[in-house]
Amino acid sequence: MMSIDLKEIGSLLFVIGKTQGHLHQSEFYKEVLNIVDGPPPEVNLFNEKNNGMIINKLITSKLVNSVHDISSGGILLALSEMCILGKIGAKIKIPHNNLNLYEYLFGEDQSRYLIEINQKNKDEVSKILEENSIYYELLGKTQIDNLELNENFKLNLAELNKLNSSWFKNYFKEK
Repeated sequence: MMSIDLKEIGSLLFVIGKTQGHLHQSEFYKEVLNIVDGPPPEVNLFNEKNNGMIINKLITSKLVNSVHDISSGGILLALSEMCILGKIGAKIKIPHNNLNLYEYLFGEDQSRYLIEINQKNKDEVSKILEENSIYYELLGKTQIDNLELNENFKLNLAELNKLNSSWFKNYFKEK
């Protein structure tokens, strides 16, 4: 059975599926900007099926350490959950594309997954993805203690875990 918790330090993190930065109807828009309108993200059933089948193939071939769907909250939330549960940090770098930081990290585009792979499996995983015309990009690597984003952001896992476990109690105190 595959789980979402990161398994080892020094493994690679890939994003499977194209990130286009869809923020309408996203948690980021609702919680941070208090915007609750706009269209939902486009659903491409062909990509949904193909990406899901390839993830299943990678799992059954034992080529991935962990997998998390990228949905509500986007890439940064999925990665944070993986780090917290695995007690392993990550250092990521935003790819050079036409998206701003918020669109890339919090966009809720469909048909995407975050996978952790051992470096020894990189070539085989890349080959499978390319042979099946699956869009992917290297996001970063796992590391000890911190979740880091470029030079913009560095958060210790203990602090991240504390924030994660206290938000629910604090949410009801504010009501």
